[in-house]
Amino acid sequence: MFYAWELCGSVMMKRALSCLAVVLLVGGLVLAEEKDSAKEVALRTAEALRPTIDRLAIELWNYSETALRENRSAALLAATLEEAGFSVEREVAGMPTAFVASYGTGAPVIGILAEYDALPGMSQKAVPYREAVKDGLPGHACAHSGLGAGALGAAIAVKVALEKHNLKGTIRLYGTPAEEQGIGKIFMVRDGLFDDVDACLSWHPDNDNKIRLQPSKALRSFEKMEEGILVAPPGSGKTIMGLELIARKKQPTLIIVHKKQIFDQWVERIEDFLDIPKKLIGQLSGAKKKVKIPITVAMVQSLSRREDLNELGAKFGTVLVDECHHVPAKMFSHVITQLSP
Repeated sequence: MFYAWELCGSVMMKRALSCLAVVLLVGGLVLAEEKDSAKEVALRTAEALRPTIDRLAIELWNYSETALRENRSAALLAATLEEAGFSVEREVAGMPTAFVASYGTGAPVIGILAEYDALPGMSQKAVPYREAVKDGLPGHACAHSGLGAGALGAAIAVKVALEKHNLKGTIRLYGTPAEEQGIGKIFMVRDGLFDDVDACLSWHPDNDNKIRLQPSKALRSFEKMEEGILVAPPGSGKTIMGLELIARKKQPTLIIVHKKQIFDQWVERIEDFLDIPKKLIGQLSGAKKKVKIPITVAMVQSLSRREDLNELGAKFGTVLVDECHHVPAKMFSHVITQLSP
């Protein structure tokens, strides 16, 4: 397999508030020049908003509207944000239930994602066991009712901190419908609604509080294919996505790079994220000539001088080429062709 990385209910309410604190801490760290005091303001505001967040989450739960039909849910969140001082643009990206709420000016621009769609046929009372309100009706099986309300609370709390400390920056709440169908955010990206965003935060109700790096949509696409190209700008986490793909594939992997700096970065990240000691990582670079399973990092210059590339390729189930825009070059083409089974 060749992959190329290119540069370019009541229980749920409590979880919503606790997870919200994590989002606010991150938001405060990003936006605040006076970090501690701004964070404290945001956290106090979030706590003060608890009754509002609870109420909104319960209302969203009771609405339980499915993809692109979240009319009351979107209207409720948008109106609440307007009352809190946000400017709201409705029906964005051609979707009647999508909106963007903004407060502040200038950079950094920080986005928070809100979801509020329910699932068909998952009607559920607000109890910790399976019991439908009415069989066949929609329900919030993924707790997007808490997600939407918690995200709104986070946005308002950061807005209050910005306002109180007269900080530069913009906070945005993106109302993203149809998450269960995986289409809402795609259309919003297509229409450029995230083009000026410096960082975007999301959260999801879960069993415990944690920060998770999970670029899942890109990885899911890769998991279904024998080969592919990931195109992403600098700093978007391509190396981390590559490591996650390696962990999911559970196959011996050869990573090919063309610069020593990138080579060293991969070795370091493999140690940090895959918990593989440096002595167990194969390295093919200059005087380093050790091929090791389950993972080897190789300079393309070193590979081009080997006469056993076909044999070498047979040892690995996955080959990952970093900065693959160099592949058309004669050296890269020769190596990739000879590694292919």
